[in-house]
Amino acid sequence: MNRFLTIAVTAVAGFVLVACGPAASSSSTGPSTEPSVAASQAPASSGGGVAPSFTAGAVADLEALIPDKVGDLTLEKSSTKGDEFLTSSGSDPAVVKFVNDLGVSPSDISIAIGFGFSPDASSSLGMFVFRASGADTDRLIAAFKVANDSDRETPLQWSSTSLGGKQVEKAIDSDTTYYLYAKGDVLFFLSGDPASTEEAISGLP
Repeated sequence: MNRFLTIAVTAVAGFVLVACGPAASSSSTGPSTEPSVAASQAPASSGGGVAPSFTAGAVADLEALIPDKVGDLTLEKSSTKGDEFLTSSGSDPAVVKFVNDLGVSPSDISIAIGFGFSPDASSSLGMFVFRASGADTDRLIAAFKVANDSDRETPLQWSSTSLGGKQVEKAIDSDTTYYLYAKGDVLFFLSGDPASTEEAISGLP
C-alpha cells in the first residue's frame, strides 16, 4: 500500500487496537495483527521513502476538528504538514500522484490523526483527517478512493448512509467498518465501535 494510505488505515484500524494490548485480540472493530506503533510515528512505507513525523500541535487548527473526548474516550492527537515529507528525496511516487490528481501542491496538504480507547478495549476510535486546501469535495473523495484501491485485489465497496445526522459513505473490509466524510476541502476517514463512531461523526463540521 502506498505510504499515504498506510498512514490512513493504520490511524483508524491500527493505533487504537494495538494500543489496547491483548484485550484487542478479541475485539471485532478491527484487525489484531497490526504492528505496535507509537502515536508520534507514521507506519513504514512498503514503497520506501521518508515517513512523516507526527507531532502534537503541528497543525493545531486541523487537530481542533478532532474531538477531545468521545463518550468516555479521550483522544490523543498529532499532525504533520504535507510539504515536510512530500518534497523529500524519498517521496513515494504514489503519494505524489495522489496530490497531483487533486490539483494542489505539497504546501496545501496537512494531516491530523486522533485515537482513543478504553482499558478493556470495549470501545475505541481512530480518526484520520486530511486537508488539501482548495480541493473540490467530490474530487477529494474520489481521489482518496482510487488511491485506497490502487493495490487492493478487490476494491472497497462504498455505500451512502446516514450516521450522526450526516450523509457519509461506509465500507466494510473484513471485520473493520470504515466511514468517509468530507466537508469543503477536508476529508475524515474513521472507524471504531458503533457508539463512538456515531458520536464522533455527529460532532464533525
